[in-house]
Amino acid sequence: MSGLATTAMTMSMQRVQEQMMMSMLKADAKAQQQMVNMLMENAERIQADAGQAKARGGVDIYV
Repeated sequence: MSGLATTAMTMSMQRVQEQMMMSMLKADAKAQQQMVNMLMENAERIQADAGQAKARGGVDIYV
């Protein structure tokens, strides 16, 4: 009987570990996506600012 209990407990612990790993992977993927989004937004802002400076005849400091 204790062998079955040990096996059940081991399987339960493995499931918890798998769920924790999946949660960590999802959090990492979300953080990476947020970083990509931020970098894309920054690039778009820089491009817009550079276009405005060029339209005004100013110096484009980003190129």
